[in-house]
Amino acid sequence: MVRLAGARPGDGGAVAVDDPRPQGGAHHPRAESSRAARAACRAGGDDARGGTSARAAAAAAHPGAAWRGRTVALVGIGRFGGQIAAARWFAARGARLLVTDRKPAEQLALAREALADLPVTWRLGGHEGIDWRAVDAVCFSPAVPRSAPVRREVLRRALPWCTEMNLALERLPVRPVCVTGSNGKTTTTRWIAAMLEHAAAREVVLGGNMGRPLLAQLERIGPDSAVVLELSSFQLQDAREARVRLSPRLGIVTQLSPNHLDRHGSFAAYVREKRWLIERLEPDAAAILPHEDAEAASFARVCRAPVLWFGLRDPGLPNSAFVREATLCWRTARGEIVWVLGTAALRLRGRHNVRNALAVLAAGFALGLPLAAIRSALERFEPLRDRLEPVGCGGGILYVNDTKASTPEAVACALEAYGARALLLCGGVAKGGSFAPLVRAAERFGTQAVHAFGASAGEIEAAFARADGVACRRWPDLEAAFAAACAQARAGDVVLLSPGCASYDQYASYRERGEHFRALVRARLSAAEARRQGRPAASAHAPAARAAPGVRP
Repeated sequence: MVRLAGARPGDGGAVAVDDPRPQGGAHHPRAESSRAARAACRAGGDDARGGTSARAAAAAAHPGAAWRGRTVALVGIGRFGGQIAAARWFAARGARLLVTDRKPAEQLALAREALADLPVTWRLGGHEGIDWRAVDAVCFSPAVPRSAPVRREVLRRALPWCTEMNLALERLPVRPVCVTGSNGKTTTTRWIAAMLEHAAAREVVLGGNMGRPLLAQLERIGPDSAVVLELSSFQLQDAREARVRLSPRLGIVTQLSPNHLDRHGSFAAYVREKRWLIERLEPDAAAILPHEDAEAASFARVCRAPVLWFGLRDPGLPNSAFVREATLCWRTARGEIVWVLGTAALRLRGRHNVRNALAVLAAGFALGLPLAAIRSALERFEPLRDRLEPVGCGGGILYVNDTKASTPEAVACALEAYGARALLLCGGVAKGGSFAPLVRAAERFGTQAVHAFGASAGEIEAAFARADGVACRRWPDLEAAFAAACAQARAGDVVLLSPGCASYDQYASYRERGEHFRALVRARLSAAEARRQGRPAASAHAPAARAAPGVRP
C-alpha cells in the first residue's frame, strides 16, 4: 500500500454539531415509545468506524425487537427506490407503516404497486390531518426540504427521525469509500468500484445517490466487502444533522461549484455539507482533494487524515496525481514519478473526465492496488449512460445525451469536450445559480448555437442576449428544440443535450428526459433510413413532455 507520509494533513479536528432537534417542547403522550424509537434509529453501533456493536448485533438477532408494533411515517415516497427500501426494512421488523406525500395517488402508482403486498396506510395529496401523536418515528425522503411545514412540525414535536441512507450508514459493517462533489461524482464512484472489482476477488457494493438503495443491500455486505458510495449534499446534510456515525476509509471530493442553492440557500451552506464528509475522516483514513479547486482544497485544513491531491497541473506535492506530457502520472511519498497511462487511452471524453481519472488513480494508490490493475481500470472504463453518452450518428451528425448535466458548470464541461461542433439543447428548472458560466463556456469554445427549452428558456435566452457570437433561441419543449437543432446541423456537428437544469418542469426525472432524447434520435435516424430505402417512416414513440408553465415559442 502506498505510504502516506509526506502528505499534508489538516490542522483541525471534526467540528462539533449542534443537535437539530428541539429541546423541551410539548409533552408527547407516547414519550417512552419515542425514546425507544430514537434509540432504534441509532442502533447502528457505537463504534465510529462503522463496526457492529452489541446493540446492533442484538437488533440483528431479533429484528422486530425495536420496531414491532410502532408506527413509522414515511414522508415523501417519491418515484425511486430509497423510501421503498426503507418501508420494506421497517415492515420486516414489525413496524406499522404510514406513507404520506404531497403528490396525489395517480402520480404515485409505481410506489403504490411496489408496496402493494404490505399493510400500508396511505395519506396522499398532502400531509394534513395526520395525527402525529400516534407516530413513533419519521423517515424522511432526502427530497423533503428543511422549509417544508411537515418537516418543521416533526421537529417541533421532537419526533425521532431518520432517512434510508442514515439507517444504512449506521449499520455498515465496513468502512466505505465515499465520493462527493458537484460534478463528476457518479462517474468517479462507478470508476473506483470497477477498479476494485477488477483488482480484487471480493464483493463490491455500490450505493448512495445511485442505483439500488444501500439499505436493501446490507445483507450482502460482509467484513471482506468493499463499499463505494456516492453521497449528495442532501444525504450529507441529513447525516450531519442526525449525527450519523460515519468514518470512511477514503473521502473524495471531485470539485465544487454552485448547486442546489434553491435547497441550501447559499454556496457557503452547500459547501458546509460537503466539508462534513472530510471532517469525519480519522487519522488512519485518507482524503483525496482537487488542488486546483480552492474551495475543495481548503478542506485539508479541517482534515485529520493525510491528504492526497489530484489535478491537471502538477502541484509538486508528494502523493499527487497530475498530467505531464499527455500522461496520467503519480508522484509517490518519496517524490518519485510513476507514469501510468496516456490520456488518449481513456474512453471518456473531455478534460473533466481526465480529472475524474486522476481522482480514481489517486484512490487506487491509496487503496494499495497494483499498478497494472489501476492502469487497466483507467483504460477499460466506458462512458456512463446519460453522461456525454453518444446515442446515435447519421448523416455525419453525432447525437450526445448528457441529460445528467443539471448545472451550468456541468454543461461547460460538455461544451469543452465538443468545441465548435456543438449545437446545445439546454433548459428545465434552474437550481438557483447563474447561467453566466454557461454563457462564458459557449463563447470560449465557440458553440454554434444554443436552443433553450422548458421553464428556464426565457432566463437562458436573456443570459445570452449579449453573448459574443453565440445565438440563442427559445422553444417550448425539448422536441421543438431538437427539431430546430437538427435543421441547423451539418455533417461533423454534434447535437448535444446538456440541460444545465433540473428536469421536473416537464419530466419525472433526468432519466426520462434522456429517454425522450434517445427516442427523438431513434425516430430521426429511422426516418432518414426509411427515406433512403423509399419506405414509410416508423412512428417515434417518444414519451411526451409536460408543458412548461409560462413558456411560449
